[in-house]
Parts: sequence; C-alpha cells; structure tokens
Amino acid sequence: MSAFEAERAARIAANMARLAALELPQLAAGLAAMQPAGRAKAAGSAAGPSQRGVGSSKRKRSEEQQQQPPRRSARNKGEAPDPATAGGIDYEARDGSVVGLWDIDHPVDSSSSDSSSSSSSSSSSSYDGILMFEPHRDYVSSLRWTNPHTLISGSYDGTVRTLDVNTGVWGLVPGVPEDDNNWSAGDVSADGSVLYLATSDGGLSVVDARSSSSSGGSVVIANRKVNTLHLHANQRHLASSASDGSVAVWDVRNLAAAAAGGSSKSKSSSKAAKPLCSVGHAKSSQGAYWCPDGSGRLLSISFDDTLRVWQDPAGPDSSSCKLQQARVIKHNNNTGRWVVPFRPAWSPAGDAVLTGDMKRGVALFDAASGAQKCLLASEYLTAIPSRLALHPAGLPVMAAATSSGRVHIWR
Repeated sequence: MSAFEAERAARIAANMARLAALELPQLAAGLAAMQPAGRAKAAGSAAGPSQRGVGSSKRKRSEEQQQQPPRRSARNKGEAPDPATAGGIDYEARDGSVVGLWDIDHPVDSSSSDSSSSSSSSSSSSYDGILMFEPHRDYVSSLRWTNPHTLISGSYDGTVRTLDVNTGVWGLVPGVPEDDNNWSAGDVSADGSVLYLATSDGGLSVVDARSSSSSGGSVVIANRKVNTLHLHANQRHLASSASDGSVAVWDVRNLAAAAAGGSSKSKSSSKAAKPLCSVGHAKSSQGAYWCPDGSGRLLSISFDDTLRVWQDPAGPDSSSCKLQQARVIKHNNNTGRWVVPFRPAWSPAGDAVLTGDMKRGVALFDAASGAQKCLLASEYLTAIPSRLALHPAGLPVMAAATSSGRVHIWR
C-alpha cells in the first residue's frame, strides 16, 4: 500500500468513527417515538400520499432568485474553465484574465517535479520559468510586444494595460476611452504610441498613448464583433476581420480623423468609416493577418471552412488597394462550442500557412499551391490547438496554445 493509499484509509476510518459517535440511528428512533400518534395517518387520509412537485407542495422560486442574472460559463467564450472554479466557487475575477510569461529556455528540474516529498514552501519559492499575472478582470483579447521590455494587453473589461518586464509593474495606458467598452481586438503601432482598439459591436477607437486625456471618439468598421486587427509593416494599412464575414483594409490616417469626430457613447451615434477595400467570407471571419515578408498578402480564415490568401496586383504600397483572391485552402474550421476558433499564422518567410487542426495538431500548407505539407502533432498535444505564434525574428520556433490552458513549443 502506497503512502497516499494509507493516508486515505486512515481518513476514511476517522470519518467512520465520527459518524458512529453521532449515534444517528438511535437519534432517529428517538425522534420517531416523540411524534404524536395518528398524525401521519391523518395527513395521509386527508390529502393522500405526498407527491413532490404536485399541488400545494410545489416549490416556487422567490422573487430574489428570479431576478438573479444567469450563471456565466467560461465555455460560452470557448475558454477552458479554471480549476479554482470547481464546486460553484465564483470565478468572475479569473475568467480568462491571467497573463502568463514562460521562459522556454529555463531548465526543468525533473527531480523536484517527480518528487512527492518536497515541501510546499520550497516549491512555491522556487522559480520554474513561468510568471503569472492577473492585470484584468475579464477575458484578455489582445497581447502585443512594443519592445523587448514592454507588453500591452487589452481586455473585455474595457481596460488596456502595459507591463514593464524589468520591474514587473502593470499600469493603465493613458488616453483609453473610459466608457463601458469591451475590447475584442487590438493592435499597436511599432513605436507603441498609437493603439487601435475594436469592440464586440463593431466599433473602433484610435488612442494616442502619449496623451494623458481620453480621445473619446470611435468609428464603426463592422456590423458585428471585430475579431482581429493587424497593422501592416508600413504602419498605414490596418486589416480587420469580423463576425459578419467582412475582411477589410483601412487607412489609419482616415480612421484617426473619423474617430476624432465620432462618439464613443453608442454604436448608433458613431460614424461609419469607409475602408480602402473590403472582401470577405460567406460566414464569420475569425482572423486576418498580413504576411511578414512585406509582399502585401493578406491571410484570412472563416467558419466557411476556408483559408484565403488575398493580394493587390499593384503591390503593397498601392493607394488603390484592390485585393484579389490569390489562393483558397479548404480546411475544417468548425471548432464547435467548446474549442476557441482557429486563428492562422504565416511562416516568417511567408512561404507557408499554419493553422490549428481538429485532429489535435497544427496543419502546415504551402502558401503558393495551397497543398498541405504536414500535420505537426505530438503525444503531449492531447487537445486541439487554436492559437499560434511564430518567432518574430524568424527563428524556427512556434508556440501553439489550446483551450485547456497549455502552450506547446515546436523547434
């Protein structure tokens, strides 16, 4: 018998002893003897046998219970529930609000992970290469590095925060509208001075992070939720994807001017912006990303089970912006209710397209032909990966994240 089994048996024996000390059978017999004679028979003869939920015995919800809001579920957002929320414990402050930093080159101490006799104090004080933060109160929708020491995060709680990695201190980004916005997507200029923040009702705000006051303006760029924003390397063209199926390219100068004259109070009072060009899918588009090689190619994904590559024949710096469909890749993108929608990624060289796959792997396609080259899978990858990130400097490193809260590294 192992030490765990012996401890479990000892606990069971102790619980049985406590129950025996309560003398519950004797107590029940004493209570039955104290009941007045004929009471049960009279009740049965007058109203018949008791039936739960029938007649006057039906339990009704109180007004307080009826007015309570419905219980939220992290699965409705495609997120894995936090283990700390089991047993009905409130988890509003932990619903997707955790930001983790992982030093993948940090050595793993196998002896400490395999040993069950290590004390909790020593394990809590040792650094394992992972840092966990909780800067927001709701789901984190965007993360962007503006430099090796600064990370910017946007959240559905309406806040945008910045992390100084050197000090480990989070701060609020100034100039962000203080209205009840739920940021569903975001991107940042290369120098970190301008933020582009989109909402779940199709609005977009342009924020000057150098200003201490809120700009307060917004502009409408979609009829439904904006899922992604991605700024081109030329810092002029912003790509968006939305749940209405639209994939659009915007001139950031026009967006800034339109947002400055718009209102952030409601979508109906905000101005509708005009894109440089707009294409799209038959169903909701969950992502649109520029190719990192500067070619101006735009990759989009949709619930219509396709990945599409768009390109302007006039080149990436063309003012006309006439995107044409260059390639269609068939792929099962219907992740269902319990898996976060797929968001694809380009290889650093722009010669391949990658996306999560329902076969618990990462599918790699040739960007020119659209043919699938391989499926990256592993015995350690036991869930479907939905989010991908490749090294921005072109190093052969890829991270794949699953809805179960795990990140897997390929090298």
